[in-house]
Amino acid sequence: LIADPNSTSAVLVIAGLGQLEAVKTYQVWLIDGSGPQSAGLLTVDKNGQGVLIVTSDLTIGSFQTLGISVEPDGGSAEPTGEIVVLSDL
Repeated sequence: LIADPNSTSAVLVIAGLGQLEAVKTYQVWLIDGSGPQSAGLLTVDKNGQGVLIVTSDLTIGSFQTLGISVEPDGGSAEPTGEIVVLSDL
């Protein structure tokens, strides 16, 4: 994650994720003490690489964790599927 902690957006660059079936998507979450906030849907190429502009109403520095989960196509209001990435910020 490339971010200015005082900004409300950042760039996520990731590799090593598997391609999903057409009815699933990767969803990125920014997590703070009040829980997860969706930061966007992530698509990866056949090599498992993807780039996403992560956006939030709050500054990126106000979050403690970034997560990526597998969700139904179109995303979810909160994480419901397998968590494939969980990283401290």
